Parts: sequence; C-alpha cells; structure tokens
Amino acid sequence: MGKTYRLNLTTTSAQVAVNADSPCNQVRIHNGTAGEVFVRFSATTGQAAVIPVSGAPDYGIVLHNNSTQVFSVPQAAISAQSTLYVSGIVASGTGIVYITPGEGL
Repeated sequence: MGKTYRLNLTTTSAQVAVNADSPCNQVRIHNGTAGEVFVRFSATTGQAAVIPVSGAPDYGIVLHNNSTQVFSVPQAAISAQSTLYVSGIVASGTGIVYITPGEGL
C-alpha cells in the first residue's frame, strides 16, 4: 500500500517518516543485518528509539538479526495525509531496516 523506506542505523537513533498511498494500519519491517536493532513507532517526530537496559525499561522493540516482522499501528495511522515516524538504533556498528506500509501483510 505504499513505497518501501530504508532506515540506516547507527548507535544514535535515526528516524524516517512513513506515508502510504491509501490509509492502512500495519508496517512490515525487515532487519537484514547481522545484529539486533530496536525500533519505535510514533505519530510525532523526534521520538527516539532506545535500547533498554536491565532495570530501566524504555521505548524500543527488538528486531532480531535477519528477520521480518509485521506490526499493527493505530487505525489509518499511515496514509498520504498521516505520517508514521519510525526510529531505530543499534547497540554497536551499523544496521539497515526496510519499512513497508500495508494491511494484511
């Protein structure tokens, strides 16, 4: 239901704005790198993904290496008029994730 976005990751949180051709409420995210990455979804810009540490929960969903997952976001959160912001971070080195909006992925 839209273009695929690439997000290059480092040890500092990076962000991409995702839009779709028509309203949808899911994103497919592929982590094709050798390490784990952490992502965060937000309706507003500037919300950084964080790697949680023991005893201190934080905003980061782990994506294991070389894996693909589908996430549901609020209904119609992604469209030509509504933007979903996806941020990501790695513990060390670099990483790349690909984000594709859709439904029933």
